[in-house]
Amino acid sequence: MLTKQRVKKPPMPVRPVEPGVHQWGYERVQSGIAPTLKPKPQDWKFGVAAVPPATGVAVGAELLQAAAGAVAPTVLAAGVVCGGIVALGLRRKERAALSDRATEDIASLVSTYLTRNSLKVLRWSGGWLGYPAKIRITYDQGAAGNATLREELAELLSDRVGMTYELVKHDPRKRQLVYQVDPGAEEIAAEEDQDPLTERVTKIATKLFSAPSEDAPRIDLEWENEKLSKVHVQHNIGMNLTSALVRKDKAHKFSVQIPGRWKVDWNTEEDTATFTLRPDLPTFIAHPPISPMVGTPQENYKTPLRYGIDETGEHMAWRPWLDPMMLIVGRTGRGKTVVAHSILTELAARGWLIDVSDAKLIEFIGYKSWPNVRCVGAILEEQVRLVHAALELMQDRYAQIVNGEAEEDDFQPYCLFLDEYALFREDLADWYSEIKQQGEPAKVPTSRKVNAVLRAGRTARVHIVLLTQRPDAEVLGSGEPRLNLSCRVSMGPLDMDGARMMYNNPTAGVAVPTNIRGRGTTRNEAGDIVEFQAYWTPDPRKAKEPEDLAILDGLKPAQTLHPKMKIVLPTSTFGEPSKEGMSQELPPTYSEYANARMVPLDYEEPDDTESDQEEPGRDTDLEADVEDTQISTEVTETEPERSILRLVRAGDPESSETGPEKMPPTSRAKSGESLASVSDLRIRQKLEEEDSAEEEPEDGFGEIETLRIEDIVPGTKVLIDEGEGIWGIVADSMADESEEAHWVIACVTDDGADETIVAPEGEIFPIRKQQ
Repeated sequence: MLTKQRVKKPPMPVRPVEPGVHQWGYERVQSGIAPTLKPKPQDWKFGVAAVPPATGVAVGAELLQAAAGAVAPTVLAAGVVCGGIVALGLRRKERAALSDRATEDIASLVSTYLTRNSLKVLRWSGGWLGYPAKIRITYDQGAAGNATLREELAELLSDRVGMTYELVKHDPRKRQLVYQVDPGAEEIAAEEDQDPLTERVTKIATKLFSAPSEDAPRIDLEWENEKLSKVHVQHNIGMNLTSALVRKDKAHKFSVQIPGRWKVDWNTEEDTATFTLRPDLPTFIAHPPISPMVGTPQENYKTPLRYGIDETGEHMAWRPWLDPMMLIVGRTGRGKTVVAHSILTELAARGWLIDVSDAKLIEFIGYKSWPNVRCVGAILEEQVRLVHAALELMQDRYAQIVNGEAEEDDFQPYCLFLDEYALFREDLADWYSEIKQQGEPAKVPTSRKVNAVLRAGRTARVHIVLLTQRPDAEVLGSGEPRLNLSCRVSMGPLDMDGARMMYNNPTAGVAVPTNIRGRGTTRNEAGDIVEFQAYWTPDPRKAKEPEDLAILDGLKPAQTLHPKMKIVLPTSTFGEPSKEGMSQELPPTYSEYANARMVPLDYEEPDDTESDQEEPGRDTDLEADVEDTQISTEVTETEPERSILRLVRAGDPESSETGPEKMPPTSRAKSGESLASVSDLRIRQKLEEEDSAEEEPEDGFGEIETLRIEDIVPGTKVLIDEGEGIWGIVADSMADESEEAHWVIACVTDDGADETIVAPEGEIFPIRKQQ
């Protein structure tokens, strides 16, 4: 029996893809290259090929009819027709190629497939070959969710054709967009070629203020003296800008990526944002004269104390009734002492009681004779006494309030200046280890006393202005004392850690120009972080020019309300005589220094108390001989270097040429007069050094190294122009909004000019990090 076998039919062939349509996604993945359209068939070639046979037939017919005279015109006409077909065919070919390239450019945005149906040129203009004057683009449903589809299409068309396109019609139902060339686009394009800034601003503003299914923003630029001064944006994303954080983020991105310092005015009712270039700050501002005080210091307590101006002309001021303590930081030579001088003169003019702890010996000695400055402590023992005096004043005023003897408004305001606080703390520790006696605290109590005043001084109207080079947590501590240093000023550039400590913002104050003296960062009355130029307040000791003397005349108080005081330091005492008849010398304790007497400047000790206590059995003649025959000892290289303050406190005045001459330990604590003479000698030597060599500000940046642009952080110096040797401090950095795989960093040069660097990711730049 025969069985039938089923024969398998061959599989149906896969339907070939149409010649003009490619599966873009598949081809892209497989080939790794951008898809292309196959050129259209050139039909005009068939017309050219048909002309010669037709011409031959016509010529033959004319010869048969004995019309030989018509042969030449026929051949000529055939040539013209052939040339016309070729010319039109070539133009059609070039236009088709341009259209295909534009279609390929937009394919990934509008369709899954590469098809000529995506783009159609509705009108050509501009001469023989011309350019597409009007284009219709059809997009798939999946592309409708692209928020920046319209802007990206316009940008791609403009890049391909070389003209500027604008959207004139959008039909969401048919998913069609119609673009046409702007009127006068050739002139506009030529201007943009000459001014890349216009193109960059337009691109960035368009991306920042675009949203899905909304028209592109309208952007108008204003120029002043050939410099971009204002950017006005009319947008349609008002609902997206209701959050202040969103508005702040967009303003920040714009300011970083466009050269210059910009402020923005938001109009949420009319959906506009206007970016205005901030004016340049002056590099010198003399301290304005202070009007004579009217009334009492208590009545003038809530007068703002001015110390500088920001770019809007607003006065930067300390308001002690709101921010009870002030912190001024900055490296040597950046202007923090000048700011302190400005504050001191403002306080003195309002009748405040002022004490100064002058840790560097010479920064405030010019104010020893200034009205209402009670005492300037130059040596450490005096500075310790001033700290305790501030604490005692605060405690006494609290007691008066508790006992009902006074109210807060009854107290005259008081301020203690603590210069170079970090150095003060270091020397305190060394000094205390030398004088500490049994039963006294293990650590020097002075820092705790300062913290107590920082914490509770406001109610008693006892205030502190603290100066230091870096806002380190180790120096300033944490908690309430640090928080009460709420008026904060930084002079010169900060590093990122310092910016966080000062303003809780890693980029605040990191890009202050290094070549402009008196330029710093602070908060204005509204609490915004701003750059400012400090007033120039001359040092009375150094002022010799007529301009400086005139400034000081305008600042000097008209009334002297507080007498000058001096500190009488304790002297050594002697214990009971031993069996051998000798008494042990007992140097002053910390408590005795902390409670040293403060007396009027012209006070003199009575005759019966001027002489030193004489130790029983003590041979004073022998000691005098020993003092007269002291041997000068050179400081060896192995001896650790000591600061100016420690040299003074150890009684080590330098001799003129032979080096430091060591004084006997007993002479250090004999009397306040001996300490004062040592201080005066060291001050004179310091002044001589200053006269011989003017102190230069520290640069604060390390050796040159290299980094990729995306790794450069704010506060770093970067080489902007190698040929000119121009460096700039990085204010901020971020990915470029206008160009993919690029990075942008905003810089401020040493002279205060704003620069923007845009480079591909991975590009290497020479940099210098802050030390």
